[in-house]
Amino acid sequence: PPVPPFLREMARAASVAAAALLAATLAGCSADGKGPSPGPAPKPPGPTAKPYTCESEFKIEGVVMPGHKGLALDDDTFRGCPGKIPVEWPHTSEPVASLRMFKAWEADWPEEARQPAWDAIAQFTQRSGAKVLMGTQITCNETADDADWALVLRLLKQLGPNSVMGVAIGNEMELLYTKANITKQCITNIWAGGYFWRKTVERVQDLEKLGDGFGNVTLTSVFGGAVLGGGPFVETPQAMALSYLRNATKEYGSRWAYSINVYPYYDPGNHWDNHSHTCNAAITRGLDFSPEGDMPSTLVLFRQKLQELTGNTNDTMWLTETGWSSPRADTLAGANLQMAQCANFSTEKVLQRYYDGVLNWNMTLGEIQGPDHIFYFTIRDSNNFGVGEHFGLIHTCDNATCKMQQDYLPNTTTTTTTTTAAAGGN
Repeated sequence: PPVPPFLREMARAASVAAAALLAATLAGCSADGKGPSPGPAPKPPGPTAKPYTCESEFKIEGVVMPGHKGLALDDDTFRGCPGKIPVEWPHTSEPVASLRMFKAWEADWPEEARQPAWDAIAQFTQRSGAKVLMGTQITCNETADDADWALVLRLLKQLGPNSVMGVAIGNEMELLYTKANITKQCITNIWAGGYFWRKTVERVQDLEKLGDGFGNVTLTSVFGGAVLGGGPFVETPQAMALSYLRNATKEYGSRWAYSINVYPYYDPGNHWDNHSHTCNAAITRGLDFSPEGDMPSTLVLFRQKLQELTGNTNDTMWLTETGWSSPRADTLAGANLQMAQCANFSTEKVLQRYYDGVLNWNMTLGEIQGPDHIFYFTIRDSNNFGVGEHFGLIHTCDNATCKMQQDYLPNTTTTTTTTTAAAGGN
């Protein structure tokens, strides 16, 4: 039987935590324990870069409901080439309608590159009309959290309310206790001590003080599949998500969006086909966008649990991350060793089929209302605590071509390029 989504998310979290410990051992952690210290600072983006083109040998025909789909902004793109954010979905001619940003800037990134990067983001939204889901951190360090939030407020002010679709306070907080260097005292303070909820209220109050319409911006906190491991949501001393969501529902009502990350790629319930080391059944379920498929069935469960929480069948629901890695993510072995050893699980062919499936999914879940918005992770391949992940649609900032060049689907044509707005960035 399929593994419950909350166990799937726990496996992914364990894999990432192991990667973090390995990177900390080999490379040394930064002062806040969030990951390895960065390498040399990149050259700050220039003000008049040529428009970037992601060149492709084929074109995916059609994007269903493009106004309800967006891209997640990886750290490598944000820090290294913020002027190379695709205006159009790679391999299509359809504009990108939204961008999920996880942060305004990382504390240990070069300060001199921050404003040029923000200018590039602002120009991207102005020229494309895309809106930003802006994230802010919640950690064990209140000073660092407040400094992060101060930068978020500055960036939000620069973007303006018409370019902001929402603000996400915290990311996968139900998994914080699994991370490296997180103490029991911290987790107690986050949940039972009320720190997470107190900071949520403070952040909303600050938004209202900004004026200019920010007092009405949609609010959310992003959770992973582990949040589903309770009735209706997880409620343990390590993760009091149910209490938090009850507070958010009561305090903010319809202004609150309920957000979740879902990755069929990391499902620990995937296994080899009978009597072989192939994994065709796992791939088939991962690429199934019917309500019975891996990712949609998780959203069905999420919607059902939301109804139990709020009594509503149509609360705003966002799928804030989904994607597929090719080549294999180094973190996959910790989540599912069989899939890490399966030769065809992380191929470019499967990546293309999943990406095409997301683009052409009509976002329905049978008789249950589907998500209101989804974000594909991510633009470029990046490192997670120094460990390679390859969910990007483009390899690196230096690549002129999209990652996928061979066409594996019968309904695509050749050729196309994906352009970016001419923004401040290299």
